[in-house]
Amino acid sequence: MRRDNGNLAWYILRFFSSFYIRLFEKVKIGEVIGLENYLKALSGFRQGDYRMILPFRHTAKADAPVLAVLFGNHLPARFKVGDRRFWIHFLYGDMVLDWAGSAAKWIFPRLEALPVSNQKLAKKQMDSIRELLFYGKHPLSMAPEGQVNYYFYKSGPFTDGLTHFIRWINRQNQKVLILPIKIQYRYKEPEKLVSRVLARVNRLTPGRSKTLEEAILSILQYIHRYLINSASPFKDSRFLVEEISRVLRDRAAEVFPLPNPEKPLDTLFLFRHYVFQDLRKGGYTVPGISRRIRLNWQFPGKLTQLERMYQYNQILDILLNFDPDYHLDKEDEENRRAEQALYLLDFLNRLKGGDINSRYFPRGTKALVYFLPGEVFSPGTDPERWKNLL
Repeated sequence: MRRDNGNLAWYILRFFSSFYIRLFEKVKIGEVIGLENYLKALSGFRQGDYRMILPFRHTAKADAPVLAVLFGNHLPARFKVGDRRFWIHFLYGDMVLDWAGSAAKWIFPRLEALPVSNQKLAKKQMDSIRELLFYGKHPLSMAPEGQVNYYFYKSGPFTDGLTHFIRWINRQNQKVLILPIKIQYRYKEPEKLVSRVLARVNRLTPGRSKTLEEAILSILQYIHRYLINSASPFKDSRFLVEEISRVLRDRAAEVFPLPNPEKPLDTLFLFRHYVFQDLRKGGYTVPGISRRIRLNWQFPGKLTQLERMYQYNQILDILLNFDPDYHLDKEDEENRRAEQALYLLDFLNRLKGGDINSRYFPRGTKALVYFLPGEVFSPGTDPERWKNLL
């Protein structure tokens, strides 16, 4: 008898996904805050009062798995329902599957997730998105930042996608409710995490950093020296972020036709597009090229052009939203310091050929999910106003 792979995917999600995120993503869902906002919004969606989009702040690689478990496992179990009334349609970047692996390639389409390009959307993709926006039986969820930015208290630059989606729905003379989601990751023993990270940075860099501020400057100087092959003369962390980003963009522009960087996010996306295009043409996989860089990263002259471009793109990726002063704010200081420490570990990870998939994430982390108050956008409403909600 032929097995229905779609039903198998839902069965896995319903009964095994919570175990999966604890084991592989090292996170479990903690408190769900503002659930009443979601339940009220969902009721109006089911009654046909409006269409519904759930934009979420993209603070970690675990965001999509956490939301999948929330809507496909946690909420059905909490309300003791066996159907898919809480499910959502996901949009995800089409390059995600290059590093997410074969399991994701199998399960994503079977859970009604839709891949989209961070570059220009093809007509087929646009038609599929419009179909979900106008007629989808579930709300649509997406990350308007376009990529992970790793900070809870600071958003990354937004793409224009959600603004376009609101316009499309309003042009059909329909209303759309925008209900934002934030996920905060609470780290176990954050100060011990910071201490371990300082020790890791000190093993690589010549300094002996005792504070996060010293470690940030030390790792940025190390990366700058690595790129220019001479001692870095700069002692200002914020300036170093800009200078390293400029060097990486200039190196990329020597190989690929990149525009002037008025929009750094668009430049990063285009750079990434060219790198992954060449990866596929050369028959490489992401794990394969990462292994090759890991073997030779300390000897940059041994890296091929494609390996260097991959490494540069990964470093530029995390520099885009890095804030050297983020941890100095006293609001939730311990967790901010943990987020900043994880950023420093990720600099080492990307330098050595790693990517988002090999970024360190502490075991025992709790995900707090916030459903924020939403807003209904009627025809004639300024569609850009959604940015005030996140």
